Amino acid sequence: MNQYKKDQTDEAMGVPDVARMLGVHKNTVYNMIKNGDLEAFNVGLGNKGTGVRIMKSIVDEYRKNHRIKYF
Repeated sequence: MNQYKKDQTDEAMGVPDVARMLGVHKNTVYNMIKNGDLEAFNVGLGNKGTGVRIMKSIVDEYRKNHRIKYF
């Protein structure tokens, strides 16, 4: 599969969703981002401020490399 098609099917996830996937507290996810363990980006949410998003493919790769199963 080429990179373009992979990006089209990837999903941006919020911190609470990533925390559930990894079985950790959301503060742990923020620490993982701060430490460079997970790559994330900020998105504008209109009048609600900004939000942090992590691509599902990044989370899947992290799980694969650390042998973490879905919760």
